[in-house]
Amino acid sequence: MGDRKRSDGLAWLREDLAADGTHPSQSGRQKVARLLVEHLKKDPTSRPWFTQKLVGRAFSPQARFQRAWPPHKN
Repeated sequence: MGDRKRSDGLAWLREDLAADGTHPSQSGRQKVARLLVEHLKKDPTSRPWFTQKLVGRAFSPQARFQRAWPPHKN
C-alpha cells in the first residue's frame, strides 16, 4: 500500500480503504470497478459476451434479477 506501484502503475492508497482497513472506500470501489471492466474487455473468454451490442433487447442485470426474485416457493 502507498507508494509501491504495480508494473501497470496501480497503487492502493490508504484512502482507498474504509475505516476498517479491509473494505474498499468509494475511491477503492471505483478502482476495483475499473480493473474489472478492463479485464472483461481484454480477456479472450469474456470479451465476446461483455462487449456485444444488445441492440433491440431489453437487458440489464437488474431487470434479470428482479424477474428472478423472490424465488418461487414450491
